[in-house]
Amino acid sequence: MAASDEYATNRWEDVDTITKMARVEEAVVMCHACWQEALDHYNSALPKMKFTGSGKMKRIANVLHNVRYYNLGPHLDDEAKESLTNLRLGLKGFLAGEEE
Repeated sequence: MAASDEYATNRWEDVDTITKMARVEEAVVMCHACWQEALDHYNSALPKMKFTGSGKMKRIANVLHNVRYYNLGPHLDDEAKESLTNLRLGLKGFLAGEEE
């Protein structure tokens, strides 16, 4: 018998209730240097991005997802924030137009 099995056999305890919890959300982990690199990238790339229709839809959706996932939005500079807002509105309007 292995040492861990022997310990478990000798130290077993009876409990009245067992509580099970499911994790709702996985942790988002990124080192500070990588986070700063991503922030710098989006600060320079977002002002150059324009939503021009269905050809850019997937790319813009990925950018919006990444900015939200890594919580970069509040830390972007003003020009990048304005561009982010315009991209969101452009994508939202395009999708609303397609549903009609």
